Amino acid sequence: MSKLEELLYRGIGSLDLTINKLEELVQSLVEEGELTKKQGKELIKRWQQKGDEQKDKLEDIFDEKLDELGVVRVEEFDKLKERVARLETKLIKLKNGASQNNSEL
Repeated sequence: MSKLEELLYRGIGSLDLTINKLEELVQSLVEEGELTKKQGKELIKRWQQKGDEQKDKLEDIFDEKLDELGVVRVEEFDKLKERVARLETKLIKLKNGASQNNSEL
């Protein structure tokens, strides 16, 4: 795993851990009567939205860094493999057609 991937996963893991800790804290505040269940749910929902936004930002940064490094993604590689396979098939057909034309002469 590259350092860049490790950084991304650590960042996402930290966000998930933070949400889990927040849920525990909110639950204890609800049990102590400091928050209502509704307030607790709203607070968690807002933090989850912020966490999702941060995950998206981290993934965007990760993608930008991969692009800067010139790293080819699996999807791109697969598309190139398919394209090469199609071109090879066409080339074989062209060669077969040319050799048939030559044998007919």
